[in-house]
Amino acid sequence: MMTAESAITLTEIQCAFCQGTGVYSRSRQTCTACSGVGVSPAPEPNKTCPHCLGTGVDPDSEMGFNCLTCHGTGVIEEGS
Repeated sequence: MMTAESAITLTEIQCAFCQGTGVYSRSRQTCTACSGVGVSPAPEPNKTCPHCLGTGVDPDSEMGFNCLTCHGTGVIEEGS
């Protein structure tokens, strides 16, 4: 059962991984972070992802894959 305190509100934000284009910047392939829509659901309240610093790109990935901490959105739930 979900209480009012544990309810998470989701809002749509521009996909940080593809900058809202819906495609990878290096190719014409559909963005996997937002499924090509250009926006991603994000928890409210949220904060900048500490792993990718809000870019949506995994800094440890040589291939430029999306961040596994925030799933490419650039933000995580406040308090995480």
